[in-house]
Amino acid sequence: MNKIIWTSILLQIKQSWARPMYRFCIVIQPCLYIIMTYMMFKVSTIKNFMSFVVLGTGMLTLWSSIAFSSAGDIDRERRMGTLKNIMSTPTDYRIIIFSKTLGNTLLGSLPMVIIFVITAIFFKDLFYLANPILFIISFFEMIVSFMAISLIFAALFTLSRKTRIFMNCMEFPIYILCGFLIPIENLPQWIRWLSWALSPTWAVKIIIMTIEGVNNIKEYIVISIILLILTIVYFISAYIILGLVEKRVRITATMEIS
Repeated sequence: MNKIIWTSILLQIKQSWARPMYRFCIVIQPCLYIIMTYMMFKVSTIKNFMSFVVLGTGMLTLWSSIAFSSAGDIDRERRMGTLKNIMSTPTDYRIIIFSKTLGNTLLGSLPMVIIFVITAIFFKDLFYLANPILFIISFFEMIVSFMAISLIFAALFTLSRKTRIFMNCMEFPIYILCGFLIPIENLPQWIRWLSWALSPTWAVKIIIMTIEGVNNIKEYIVISIILLILTIVYFISAYIILGLVEKRVRITATMEIS
């Protein structure tokens, strides 16, 4: 089992890195995003604004590289004619999908390293973290929650050939709904319930707290628990949906033409 997971992770990393567009997303795109967000925040009254630039840029890039790459892998496997092979292997295909998502997560974390290096070189005096330890913990929670969302997308997109359309339609709404750059308090009240149901919203909240300083540890713990619960719900939902998808595919046998 461990060999299957490890092999799938390595293969996914190699396949993703071989795509020029993916290399652009995780190497060039972070540089462009950090310049764009810096120009947006440099006239703000926020004292530690560079930290929010790093946060916003990191979240934007992570969402594109992890969640959408994992969802898009289904479409690529279908076009290459290997999706039916994944579904029919002796190994539970949910394990293979999870391993592919984990591989995207490991490679998708590279933009954060690039962002921190750029910040350390060019904006050394403008960037600081009030609680570095809690920031690392919160960042790990955020990565895991993104993996859970990726699995749900991968499961749902298995049933359709319109994967790319769905991906493009959802990318920017998630940026806004989860408060990557703009606080959700600026959104209309009637739509905030959707933001609260998305785990990245809570990930943004706790990471902002670690940047500014955790003055209320109880609030930090409560938000972390909410994020953890949502992540667990996502994983369970993804597991159930993938099982239902497998059952439907085996009955209809329309994997390559759905």
